[in-house]
Amino acid sequence: MNTFRKLSGDVNKKLEAGERSSLERWFDSVVDVPIEDLAVEDICRAIRQKNLYRSFNAKSLVFDKEKSFGRRVL
Repeated sequence: MNTFRKLSGDVNKKLEAGERSSLERWFDSVVDVPIEDLAVEDICRAIRQKNLYRSFNAKSLVFDKEKSFGRRVL
């Protein structure tokens, strides 16, 4: 089971609540979620981060426009 925490090398940096960006708050909410259990929007947000998880490889995703969900294709 891979998580963003495993991919990042066990990040544990804590900031004051007032110092945290929306990206940091989002990251805290998904850091320990198994990658295969992440919502499509969380995977997309991770992919958009230029330096976030270069080792995270979304081999391919197939999106069903009518049902608005994705599934992983190996």
